[in-house]
Amino acid sequence: MHIHLIYASLSGNTERMADFIEEALVEGGCTVDRINISYEKDYLDALHGDSNIIFGTYTWGDGALPTETRSFLKDLFAIDVKGHVAIFGTGEKQFKHYCRAIRESAYHFEKNGWEVHEWKLQIEQRPKDSEVKDIKQWTNNMIGDLSNDKSN
Repeated sequence: MHIHLIYASLSGNTERMADFIEEALVEGGCTVDRINISYEKDYLDALHGDSNIIFGTYTWGDGALPTETRSFLKDLFAIDVKGHVAIFGTGEKQFKHYCRAIRESAYHFEKNGWEVHEWKLQIEQRPKDSEVKDIKQWTNNMIGDLSNDKSN
């Protein structure tokens, strides 16, 4: 199965989550296109038709969607691509709207006709070693769900 692992990361926290997710995807037999939209700008070239995306974002400050996440979503929804998406991200509990960008991203994907996996993965700040198992389990659940959707 082919997965687009697309994420925005400013401090490296969401990128570290993407490292563990990619590791689990490869272990699960998936091929992965990995794109950090914080630095790469030709991110839409690989997307086509019915795509499977695992999308990650950090939450900026008190709940804001990062500029690069907003730009990516706007660009994505302007082309004729739909598919399945699972969403993960990081935030800080010190802010009132902890990990709000994850929920806002899910809202925009759903509004634009994407099938959004109901379980969103959120981690406070940098993923800890004790959370790696949960991240990989979440990823394995995504692989199973996507495989079941493709076989129906």
